[in-house]
Amino acid sequence: MESGRSERSVDVVKSHPDRRLIDHLEGVKKRSMEKFRSLDLSWEELFGYDERILEEFVSLLSESHDIGKSTTYFQKHLNGERVERSLSAHAFSSAVAFFHRSKNLPDKLRILGFEIIRRHHGDFRNFLDIEIDEKVLEKHFSAIPEDFLRRYDLHDLKLSETMKEMKKLISKFSILGKKSFLITF
Repeated sequence: MESGRSERSVDVVKSHPDRRLIDHLEGVKKRSMEKFRSLDLSWEELFGYDERILEEFVSLLSESHDIGKSTTYFQKHLNGERVERSLSAHAFSSAVAFFHRSKNLPDKLRILGFEIIRRHHGDFRNFLDIEIDEKVLEKHFSAIPEDFLRRYDLHDLKLSETMKEMKKLISKFSILGKKSFLITF
């Protein structure tokens, strides 16, 4: 990561003009976990994973879904400044953050979570058809405050290694049909 990173506190980063990002992420996580725990389902029978694993999946998914909003680019966009769309977009970097944080989950859930977050403002056509501009992602993660990176276990993210791991996992799922993974430098 670059050394010119902002040192803004997690207390001032916003998800919406009138809401702190930390409150938004924790609120979504709390509501998601309450809903998950209220369901009386045979998780392993339905999904092939025990409840503990799926609970961790839901927790990480809900807490990670908007982490990309913590960049200085998104914050400027939120404040009405003109910012290049590729820099102010947050879903892809949030998905990469989830993927990095989900190392203890089964591969299928890591890829599924990545795609859910990546497309949480769009559609699910062309599932796993991925184009990545790694330079833009580097800029995104370099524009996240240090204390935010630490709080959400992203301080040790090595983007090129994460991208390699993601590509390897995506290639395992040939039953999902056409997949492409294009990284530009």
